[in-house]
Amino acid sequence: MRPKTQFHDRLTRFHEFAPNKYKIEEHFWVNRQSGNESAPNDLYCFAYGECSWQRDADAIFKEDVDSWAFEYVTEGSFIVEYVGGTRELRPGTLYVHPPGGPIRLQANGSALCKKRVIILGGTMVDYLCNLSNLRISPYIEVDDRQRLDKIFDQVKELVSCGSCYLTEDLSICGYSLITELGRTVKVLKYPRMLTHAVQFIDSKLHENLTLARISEECHVSANTLSRLFRKYLNISPVNHIISRRLERARHLIAINDLCFKEIANECGYTRESFFSRAFKQKYGMSPNAYRRAILAGKTNGSSRT
Repeated sequence: MRPKTQFHDRLTRFHEFAPNKYKIEEHFWVNRQSGNESAPNDLYCFAYGECSWQRDADAIFKEDVDSWAFEYVTEGSFIVEYVGGTRELRPGTLYVHPPGGPIRLQANGSALCKKRVIILGGTMVDYLCNLSNLRISPYIEVDDRQRLDKIFDQVKELVSCGSCYLTEDLSICGYSLITELGRTVKVLKYPRMLTHAVQFIDSKLHENLTLARISEECHVSANTLSRLFRKYLNISPVNHIISRRLERARHLIAINDLCFKEIANECGYTRESFFSRAFKQKYGMSPNAYRRAILAGKTNGSSRT
Protein backbone atom coordinates (compact mmCIF):
# COMPACT_ATOMS: atom_id res chain seq x y z
CA MET A 1 0.00 0.00 0.00
CA ARG A 2 1.34 3.39 -0.98
CA PRO A 3 2.26 5.45 2.14
CA LYS A 4 0.53 8.70 2.86
CA THR A 5 2.79 11.70 2.26
CA GLN A 6 2.52 15.21 3.67
CA PHE A 7 4.17 18.59 3.44
CA HIS A 8 6.98 18.46 5.94
CA ASP A 9 6.81 21.87 7.57
CA ARG A 10 4.23 24.40 8.60
CA LEU A 11 6.07 27.68 9.04
CA THR A 12 4.53 30.46 11.10
CA ARG A 13 6.20 33.86 11.18
CA PHE A 14 5.21 36.97 13.10
CA HIS A 15 6.81 40.33 12.43
CA GLU A 16 5.99 42.21 15.62
CA PHE A 17 5.99 45.93 16.26
CA ALA A 18 4.15 46.06 19.60
CA PRO A 19 3.10 43.59 22.32
CA ASN A 20 0.26 41.33 21.17
CA LYS A 21 0.19 42.99 17.76
CA TYR A 22 1.78 42.20 14.46
CA LYS A 23 2.40 43.75 11.08
CA ILE A 24 2.71 40.53 9.11
CA GLU A 25 1.55 37.05 10.02
CA GLU A 26 2.37 34.23 7.62
CA HIS A 27 1.41 30.55 7.72
CA PHE A 28 3.17 28.40 5.10
CA TRP A 29 3.10 24.69 4.38
CA VAL A 30 6.41 23.89 2.65
CA ASN A 31 7.32 20.79 0.70
CA ARG A 32 11.07 20.15 0.99
CA GLN A 33 11.11 17.21 -1.39
CA SER A 34 8.57 17.99 -4.09
CA GLY A 35 11.11 18.98 -6.76
CA ASN A 36 13.22 15.91 -6.18
CA GLU A 37 10.26 13.56 -6.52
CA SER A 38 9.38 15.05 -9.92
CA ALA A 39 10.84 14.54 -13.35
CA PRO A 40 12.80 17.56 -14.67
CA ASN A 41 9.87 18.78 -16.78
CA ASP A 42 7.18 18.25 -14.16
CA LEU A 43 5.15 20.95 -12.46
CA TYR A 44 5.12 20.65 -8.68
CA CYS A 45 3.83 22.66 -5.73
CA PHE A 46 6.60 23.95 -3.50
CA ALA A 47 4.46 25.79 -0.94
CA TYR A 48 1.04 27.08 0.04
CA GLY A 49 0.59 30.05 2.37
CA GLU A 50 -1.92 32.40 3.95
CA CYS A 51 -0.80 35.89 5.00
CA SER A 52 -2.36 38.74 7.00
CA TRP A 53 -0.83 42.21 6.81
CA GLN A 54 -1.61 45.26 8.90
CA ARG A 55 -1.31 48.88 7.87
CA ASP A 56 2.20 50.00 6.81
CA ALA A 57 3.51 46.44 6.66
CA ASP A 58 5.83 45.93 3.71
CA ALA A 59 8.37 43.43 2.44
CA ILE A 60 10.68 42.88 -0.52
CA PHE A 61 10.45 39.59 -2.40
CA LYS A 62 12.69 37.97 -5.00
CA GLU A 63 11.44 34.65 -6.27
CA ASP A 64 13.74 31.64 -6.29
CA VAL A 65 15.36 30.80 -9.61
CA ASP A 66 12.98 27.85 -10.06
CA SER A 67 9.76 29.21 -8.56
CA TRP A 68 6.70 31.16 -9.65
CA ALA A 69 4.52 32.72 -6.93
CA PHE A 70 0.78 33.26 -7.42
CA GLU A 71 -0.34 35.95 -4.94
CA TYR A 72 -4.13 36.06 -4.62
CA VAL A 73 -5.56 39.04 -2.71
CA THR A 74 -8.72 38.15 -0.76
CA GLU A 75 -9.19 41.14 1.58
CA GLY A 76 -7.95 44.70 1.78
CA SER A 77 -5.55 46.22 -0.73
CA PHE A 78 -1.85 45.89 -1.48
CA ILE A 79 0.53 48.12 -3.40
CA VAL A 80 3.17 46.33 -5.44
CA GLU A 81 6.29 48.18 -6.58
CA TYR A 82 8.36 46.76 -9.41
CA VAL A 83 10.93 48.01 -11.88
CA GLY A 84 9.05 50.61 -13.87
CA GLY A 85 6.13 51.53 -11.64
CA THR A 86 3.54 50.60 -9.03
CA ARG A 87 0.15 48.92 -9.04
CA GLU A 88 -2.71 48.40 -6.60
CA LEU A 89 -3.87 44.85 -5.92
CA ARG A 90 -7.49 44.77 -4.79
CA PRO A 91 -9.61 41.82 -3.60
CA GLY A 92 -10.05 39.38 -6.46
CA THR A 93 -6.72 40.36 -8.05
CA LEU A 94 -3.97 37.82 -8.56
CA TYR A 95 -0.35 38.80 -9.18
CA VAL A 96 1.96 36.33 -10.92
CA HIS A 97 5.56 36.78 -9.71
CA PRO A 98 8.00 34.98 -12.02
CA PRO A 99 11.52 33.95 -10.99
CA GLY A 100 14.05 36.70 -10.54
CA GLY A 101 13.13 40.38 -10.38
CA PRO A 102 12.50 41.73 -6.87
CA ILE A 103 9.23 43.43 -5.97
CA ARG A 104 8.13 45.38 -2.92
CA LEU A 105 4.69 44.65 -1.49
CA GLN A 106 2.99 47.00 0.97
CA ALA A 107 -0.35 46.91 2.80
CA ASN A 108 -2.57 49.74 1.59
CA GLY A 109 -4.99 51.57 3.88
CA SER A 110 -6.06 50.90 7.45
CA ALA A 111 -7.97 47.66 6.90
CA LEU A 112 -6.42 44.23 7.44
CA CYS A 113 -5.01 42.92 4.16
CA LYS A 114 -5.03 39.21 3.38
CA LYS A 115 -3.65 37.09 0.57
CA ARG A 116 -3.23 33.44 -0.32
CA VAL A 117 -0.09 32.20 -2.02
CA ILE A 118 0.73 29.16 -4.14
CA ILE A 119 4.37 28.68 -5.18
CA LEU A 120 4.99 26.37 -8.13
CA GLY A 121 8.27 24.96 -9.41
CA GLY A 122 9.54 22.83 -12.28
CA THR A 123 10.64 23.77 -15.78
CA MET A 124 7.16 23.06 -17.14
CA VAL A 125 5.85 26.08 -15.21
CA ASP A 126 7.89 28.45 -17.41
CA TYR A 127 6.46 26.87 -20.55
CA LEU A 128 2.84 26.91 -19.37
CA CYS A 129 2.96 30.46 -17.97
CA ASN A 130 4.51 31.81 -21.15
CA LEU A 131 2.00 29.86 -23.26
CA SER A 132 -0.83 31.37 -21.19
CA ASN A 133 0.64 34.90 -21.52
CA LEU A 134 0.97 35.20 -17.75
CA ARG A 135 4.35 36.88 -18.14
CA ILE A 136 2.77 39.50 -20.39
CA SER A 137 -0.23 39.87 -18.07
CA PRO A 138 0.99 39.31 -14.49
CA TYR A 139 -1.90 41.29 -12.94
CA ILE A 140 -5.18 39.44 -13.32
CA GLU A 141 -8.61 40.67 -12.30
CA VAL A 142 -10.29 37.34 -11.59
CA ASP A 143 -13.69 37.14 -13.26
CA ASP A 144 -14.84 34.02 -11.39
CA ARG A 145 -13.56 34.09 -7.83
CA GLN A 146 -15.46 30.93 -6.87
CA ARG A 147 -13.47 28.86 -9.40
CA LEU A 148 -10.19 30.28 -8.16
CA ASP A 149 -11.16 29.91 -4.48
CA LYS A 150 -11.93 26.27 -5.14
CA ILE A 151 -8.41 25.64 -6.51
CA PHE A 152 -6.77 27.35 -3.54
CA ASP A 153 -9.05 25.43 -1.14
CA GLN A 154 -8.07 22.14 -2.79
CA VAL A 155 -4.37 22.93 -2.41
CA LYS A 156 -4.84 23.88 1.25
CA GLU A 157 -6.71 20.67 1.99
CA LEU A 158 -4.03 18.58 0.30
CA VAL A 159 -1.05 20.16 2.02
CA SER A 160 -2.68 20.22 5.46
CA CYS A 161 -4.13 16.70 5.39
CA GLY A 162 -1.71 14.80 3.18
CA SER A 163 -2.47 12.23 0.50
CA CYS A 164 -1.18 8.95 -0.91
CA TYR A 165 -0.85 10.80 -4.21
CA LEU A 166 0.10 14.24 -2.86
CA THR A 167 2.63 15.20 -5.54
CA GLU A 168 0.36 14.12 -8.39
CA ASP A 169 -2.74 15.76 -6.89
CA LEU A 170 -0.92 19.05 -6.35
CA SER A 171 0.44 18.95 -9.90
CA ILE A 172 -3.13 18.69 -11.18
CA CYS A 173 -4.08 21.71 -9.04
CA GLY A 174 -1.12 23.64 -10.45
CA TYR A 175 -2.16 22.89 -14.02
CA SER A 176 -5.73 23.91 -13.15
CA LEU A 177 -4.54 27.19 -11.66
CA ILE A 178 -2.46 28.18 -14.69
CA THR A 179 -5.21 27.09 -17.09
CA GLU A 180 -7.82 29.13 -15.23
CA LEU A 181 -5.60 32.22 -15.20
CA GLY A 182 -4.77 31.74 -18.88
CA ARG A 183 -8.47 31.57 -19.67
CA THR A 184 -8.97 34.91 -17.93
CA VAL A 185 -6.01 36.53 -19.67
CA LYS A 186 -7.31 35.54 -23.09
CA VAL A 187 -10.24 37.93 -22.74
CA LEU A 188 -7.84 40.86 -22.19
CA LYS A 189 -7.09 42.96 -25.24
CA TYR A 190 -3.52 43.88 -26.11
CA PRO A 191 -2.39 45.76 -29.19
CA ARG A 192 -1.89 43.42 -32.12
CA MET A 193 1.55 44.91 -32.77
CA LEU A 194 2.71 44.08 -29.23
CA THR A 195 1.49 40.49 -29.44
CA HIS A 196 3.20 40.12 -32.81
CA ALA A 197 6.45 41.55 -31.43
CA VAL A 198 6.49 39.20 -28.43
CA GLN A 199 5.80 36.17 -30.60
CA PHE A 200 8.43 37.23 -33.14
CA ILE A 201 11.04 37.65 -30.40
CA ASP A 202 10.32 34.21 -28.96
CA SER A 203 10.72 32.62 -32.40
CA LYS A 204 14.03 34.39 -33.14
CA LEU A 205 15.90 34.27 -29.82
CA HIS A 206 18.84 32.54 -31.49
CA GLU A 207 19.23 35.29 -34.08
CA ASN A 208 20.51 38.87 -34.00
CA LEU A 209 17.51 40.82 -32.72
CA THR A 210 17.52 44.59 -32.88
CA LEU A 211 14.79 47.09 -32.16
CA ALA A 212 14.94 48.19 -35.79
CA ARG A 213 14.40 44.64 -37.04
CA ILE A 214 11.47 44.01 -34.70
CA SER A 215 9.91 47.37 -35.62
CA GLU A 216 10.20 46.55 -39.31
CA GLU A 217 8.64 43.12 -38.77
CA CYS A 218 5.69 44.68 -36.89
CA HIS A 219 5.32 47.67 -39.25
CA VAL A 220 5.61 50.18 -36.43
CA SER A 221 8.17 52.79 -35.41
CA ALA A 222 10.80 51.95 -32.80
CA ASN A 223 9.49 54.66 -30.48
CA THR A 224 5.93 53.35 -30.67
CA LEU A 225 7.09 49.78 -30.03
CA SER A 226 9.10 50.90 -27.00
CA ARG A 227 6.07 52.74 -25.59
CA LEU A 228 3.90 49.62 -26.01
CA PHE A 229 6.41 47.42 -24.19
CA ARG A 230 6.74 49.86 -21.31
CA LYS A 231 3.00 50.49 -21.03
CA TYR A 232 1.83 46.87 -21.09
CA LEU A 233 4.88 44.86 -19.99
CA ASN A 234 6.69 47.40 -17.81
CA ILE A 235 9.96 46.64 -19.59
CA SER A 236 11.94 47.87 -22.59
CA PRO A 237 12.11 45.69 -25.73
CA VAL A 238 15.87 45.16 -25.24
CA ASN A 239 15.48 44.02 -21.62
CA HIS A 240 12.59 41.77 -22.64
CA ILE A 241 14.83 40.08 -25.22
CA ILE A 242 17.59 39.58 -22.64
CA SER A 243 15.13 38.16 -20.11
CA ARG A 244 13.58 35.71 -22.59
CA ARG A 245 17.01 34.56 -23.82
CA LEU A 246 18.20 33.81 -20.30
CA GLU A 247 14.95 32.01 -19.44
CA ARG A 248 15.42 29.83 -22.52
CA ALA A 249 19.03 29.18 -21.51
CA ARG A 250 17.95 28.11 -18.03
CA HIS A 251 15.42 25.74 -19.55
CA LEU A 252 18.03 24.23 -21.91
CA ILE A 253 20.50 23.71 -19.06
CA ALA A 254 17.81 21.89 -17.07
CA ILE A 255 16.62 19.52 -19.79
CA ASN A 256 19.73 18.50 -21.74
CA ASP A 257 23.52 18.21 -21.67
CA LEU A 258 24.45 20.71 -24.38
CA CYS A 259 27.74 22.49 -23.75
CA PHE A 260 27.45 26.10 -22.63
CA LYS A 261 28.82 27.44 -25.92
CA GLU A 262 26.01 25.66 -27.78
CA ILE A 263 23.43 26.99 -25.33
CA ALA A 264 24.83 30.51 -25.66
CA ASN A 265 24.57 30.31 -29.47
CA GLU A 266 21.07 28.85 -29.25
CA CYS A 267 20.02 31.86 -27.15
CA GLY A 268 21.58 34.54 -29.34
CA TYR A 269 24.91 35.07 -27.57
CA THR A 270 27.94 35.10 -29.87
CA ARG A 271 30.38 34.82 -26.95
CA GLU A 272 30.06 32.37 -24.09
CA SER A 273 31.66 34.84 -21.66
CA PHE A 274 28.90 37.41 -22.31
CA PHE A 275 26.29 34.73 -21.81
CA SER A 276 27.81 33.52 -18.52
CA ARG A 277 28.05 37.06 -17.16
CA ALA A 278 24.42 37.86 -18.04
CA PHE A 279 23.18 34.54 -16.62
CA LYS A 280 24.93 35.08 -13.30
CA GLN A 281 23.64 38.65 -13.07
CA LYS A 282 20.04 37.48 -13.50
CA TYR A 283 20.06 34.23 -11.52
CA GLY A 284 22.83 34.77 -8.99
CA MET A 285 24.94 31.82 -10.15
CA SER A 286 26.96 30.83 -13.20
CA PRO A 287 25.51 28.43 -15.81
CA ASN A 288 27.93 25.76 -14.58
CA ALA A 289 26.87 26.23 -10.95
CA TYR A 290 23.21 26.07 -11.98
CA ARG A 291 23.79 22.81 -13.87
CA ARG A 292 25.59 21.33 -10.85
CA ALA A 293 22.66 22.35 -8.64
CA ILE A 294 20.21 20.70 -11.04
CA LEU A 295 22.26 17.48 -11.12
CA ALA A 296 22.65 17.47 -7.34
CA GLY A 297 18.89 17.84 -6.94
CA LYS A 298 18.26 14.86 -9.24
CA THR A 299 20.81 12.55 -7.64
CA ASN A 300 21.13 13.58 -4.02
CA GLY A 301 17.67 14.85 -3.15
CA SER A 302 18.74 18.30 -1.93
CA SER A 303 16.12 20.08 0.17
CA ARG A 304 14.66 23.56 -0.14
CA THR A 305 13.81 25.91 2.68
